Order: sequence, then structure tokens, then C-alpha cells
Amino acid sequence: MEDKVLNEILQVMLDNKANDLVYLNVSKVNPLAEYYVIATATSNRQAMALANYVDDVLAKNNIKRK
Repeated sequence: MEDKVLNEILQVMLDNKANDLVYLNVSKVNPLAEYYVIATATSNRQAMALANYVDDVLAKNNIKRK
């Protein structure tokens, strides 16, 4: 994943009121992912919406979730 995509994911999460947003570069220790993005939400509904927004960003950039 390029930094451009990571920045887009972080921005869409901030725009949709994700809390406690952090990301970790795990590319050197995890062959399945380059980054972990971690955030909190105020409800299950908001958490699902955030996940859907991230899925939309990934799909727009032709990246498949593993």
C-alpha cells in the first residue's frame, strides 16, 4: 500500500469521527500487511461504517483485503 492510500484511509476515518486513531508499519514483521490502522468508535454502528469506508478506499485503489 502506498503512503497515498494510507493517508486517504486516515483522512476518511478522521472525517467520519474515528477516535484514538493510530497506525503501525508492520511490513517488516508481517507478510500479510504493510500497516495496521487502529481506531475506536463510539458505537458498533459507527465501527461498521468506518470499516465500510476503509473498504471503499481500498476498492477504489484496487487493493484487496487479505
